[in-house]
Amino acid sequence: MAEYKIDNNAISNIIMEDIVNDIILGKLKPGDKLIEAKYAEKFGVSRAPIREAFNTLTIEGIVVKVPRKETVVKGYTNEEIWDLVRIRKFLEDLAFEKVVTNTRLTNLVHDLKNIESKMDMFNTKDYAKLNQEFHLRIISESESDVLIAMYTRMARLLLSLQLVAIMETKNLSNSHEEHKNIILMLEQGNILEAQKVLNQHNEAFLQNIKNHLLKKENEIFQQN
Repeated sequence: MAEYKIDNNAISNIIMEDIVNDIILGKLKPGDKLIEAKYAEKFGVSRAPIREAFNTLTIEGIVVKVPRKETVVKGYTNEEIWDLVRIRKFLEDLAFEKVVTNTRLTNLVHDLKNIESKMDMFNTKDYAKLNQEFHLRIISESESDVLIAMYTRMARLLLSLQLVAIMETKNLSNSHEEHKNIILMLEQGNILEAQKVLNQHNEAFLQNIKNHLLKKENEIFQQN
């Protein structure tokens, strides 16, 4: 049994990541019941952070409460997952349109460099989290509360999808170079070129998710 010497809020986040990852990977399917005792044993914690995790996921629409207070997986169709990743790209496109008008990018460049310096291509989970932090920092530069709120609301699902995309990628070096190039173009004041590189980066992400969804469809077809 794993022991986590951290506060309940951090434990809840770990549990939520675990559940969402299993949903995206198809290990948890729509209608599957989430059992508090199972996660309490898995993470070596009391049921309090488990309930907190379940409640938060219910608010986010990832799971649902049914009669007798059971919590079950809502699940996402392949079409809904595809919609989600396209929404991410659309939000980043809108954010960059606002960044284009910003002539003071010193803080943005500094922050992106700091995030990029921590990226380890051999630690996929940390890489996925830092990648998300990188993109969220660009979104925040738009100074649009609407864009930031929408992006943040999808953060948990997007992180799991980022992990899926990484699993479909044989080599993260291209992704890492694209991050560096985005920073370089911004540092040089070439915002339009930075946006072009970001688009290429996002297209690769979309393709990796598409490959994953096709594999899932093939697996389901073969099982039938």
